[in-house]
Amino acid sequence: MATVGVLGVSGVAGGSQSVLTPLGDIIGLSATLLRGSPFESFLLPGLLLFTVL
Repeated sequence: MATVGVLGVSGVAGGSQSVLTPLGDIIGLSATLLRGSPFESFLLPGLLLFTVL
């Protein structure tokens, strides 16, 4: 049960940071990591992470 709690908190934290700064400034990620993926920014992956987890 603790693992599910940690995953939930991590999903909310990571997802909200990705939504707040879709270019990855807060979490230290570069948008170049998304090259070759269907995403231009971290907004949609952040929303998915925030809502699904």
